[in-house]
This record gives sequence, C-alpha cells and structure tokens, in this order.
Amino acid sequence: MASQSETPKGPATAAQIEFLIEEELPSASDSDKRLWAEELEGLSLQSAREILQLKQSLNSLERPAEPSETNRSHEGDRTVEIDRFPRQDT
Repeated sequence: MASQSETPKGPATAAQIEFLIEEELPSASDSDKRLWAEELEGLSLQSAREILQLKQSLNSLERPAEPSETNRSHEGDRTVEIDRFPRQDT
C-alpha cells in the first residue's frame, strides 16, 4: 500500500486539479482557473503542480522593474530606429 507522501501515478482527478489551482493561483479569476483546469486535465498531480509553479516563476520575471521604464515616451524610440537605419539617398 502506498503511503500518503507518495504521489500516485496516473492522471490527477478534477478535484485534485481544482484544489491545486486554488493553492497555486489563489488570485486568478474564475475564468482563468477554469482554463487552467482544462489545460491540466489528464496530467499527473506532480506535473500539474510543476507547470503552475513554473507559471508563477515566469510571471514574476515579466513584472516591470521600474514604473519610469513603462511610462516613458516612445517618441525617442522612433528617433533611435531612424538613427540605426539611416536612409540611403538614391
């Protein structure tokens, strides 16, 4: 008989996936939680957990470091592009 610390092989149940999503993505919207449940269906509990933890890690990398970087004007970007690729007169 398997101990409780072992993860059974085979796909996780819908209830296990729902519990895991609540645990790993507590602030996600209901629609996002439903989408994740659909995507994780058929996976083992361990695989589903690893995917959700990876999602959390990637989300933390995507957050902007400084508000000033996200609020800067794109006016300078066009100038840089023009300077980087000057027109050739014919």
